[in-house]
Amino acid sequence: MSLFLIPLTGHDNAITLSKEGVCLVNSLDVKRSKPVSPIIASIPHGSSQITPEMLASKKPEIVLSNNDWFLNELYSFLERLNITTVSADYSRYVIDVNREISLNNRAEDYTKSLVYQKSTFGRDLYDIPLSEETILNRIETIIFDNAS
Repeated sequence: MSLFLIPLTGHDNAITLSKEGVCLVNSLDVKRSKPVSPIIASIPHGSSQITPEMLASKKPEIVLSNNDWFLNELYSFLERLNITTVSADYSRYVIDVNREISLNNRAEDYTKSLVYQKSTFGRDLYDIPLSEETILNRIETIIFDNAS
């Protein structure tokens, strides 16, 4: 887990994180502390959820074993310390929000790719590699929220 500071803005019932025009509404769960804390805990791999598109296209025998199970539960004590938490709503296998957006290529090494093509054990996740369109769609809908 890493800690970072980022400006929080709230609009009525919605909380958005903004940094240089990037809006991450769909991909994050923000639990805002009360009173507001100057510390924000980042839990970038706090979910094992995958998208219907990924479920339909991944090999059925592939087990996504390198999810960080129960991280949100493990760090739930942060709420009692009045620390805001930011957690990803999707598995790192869908899109790794802890990677540079520029790493949107289809690198063989998962540590150098925003959208994984292989498991952390080097096994192909898909019978047919993801198209550039699918990769860009994940980036647009999950990171930038331009689907609406």
